[in-house]
Amino acid sequence: MKQHIVLSGIASIFLAALVLLVNPASTVHAARAAQCAPIPGTTASTPGYVSGSAYALDLSVGGMIGPIKTGPLFPVTLGCEAKTNQATNGVSSLALQDYINLAALRSDVVISRSANNVKVAEISRVGGLSLFGGMIRADAVTASSTTQGTTFGASSINTSTFFNLIIAGHKFEAAPPPNLSYGIPGVGTVTLNEQTSTSNTPLASDISVTAIDIEMAFPNVLGIPAGGRLRVAHVEGSFVRSPETPIQEPTIALPSSRSH
Repeated sequence: MKQHIVLSGIASIFLAALVLLVNPASTVHAARAAQCAPIPGTTASTPGYVSGSAYALDLSVGGMIGPIKTGPLFPVTLGCEAKTNQATNGVSSLALQDYINLAALRSDVVISRSANNVKVAEISRVGGLSLFGGMIRADAVTASSTTQGTTFGASSINTSTFFNLIIAGHKFEAAPPPNLSYGIPGVGTVTLNEQTSTSNTPLASDISVTAIDIEMAFPNVLGIPAGGRLRVAHVEGSFVRSPETPIQEPTIALPSSRSH
C-alpha cells in the first residue's frame, strides 16, 4: 500500500491518533485461534493452533485531559482460521515534524504448516528511522520472531536486527541482547530488543518483541507535555496444543528499574 502521512507542529503528536480511523488497533488471542486447516490434498491436521500479529508504531503522550494514545498503527493479525497464509500492512513513509520520521514501514505475518509442524512468523520492518531530530536514528530496524509447534514440542525465537542504530552518538550492535536499556539525560529511557514470554512448554509457546521502546521523562527537553511512550516495530506470536491449553496474551513487561 503506497501512502504518505505527514503531520507538522507539536500538535502533530496529538493528531496522530486520527490514524486509528483507517488503521484500527488489533491484538492476538492465541487460545481462540481455530486449528489450522488440513494440509491441501490430505485429511491430516496440524499439531495445534497458532496466531501472530505485528505493528509499526504505538504512541502515547500526555495531555491536558489525560493521555492520548494512537494504539498500534498499521497492524496485521493472522490465525489458523484465516483463509490466507499471509497478511501484510504498511505505509511508505510517516513524518511527524522532527519528532518522528520513518520510511518504508511494513508488517507481515506468515503461517506455514504440515502434518507434523505448524509455524507462524512475524516481521515488522522500519527503514530510514529518525526520532527526535536524529537523536535516535537507524538505516533499518526489524522486529521479528517465529513460533512453532511440532508433534513433540513447541518453541519461540527472537530474530530481530538493527542496522546502523545510533542513540545520542552511541552506535549499537546489529543484534543487541534482549531488554537492553539505555538512558538519555533529559529525554528518557530506551529499551532495545524488548522481549517477553508467558509460556515455553511442549504444549504452548509464545513471544512478544518490541524493537525500540522509549519511555519519555517528564519534564523533558523535547517539550512533550506530561512525557509519553513510543514503541517502534512490534511482533508477537503464539502456539497452543489445544484450545484448552492455558496461555496468556503476550504483554510488554515494565521492569521495576532500569540502568542508565
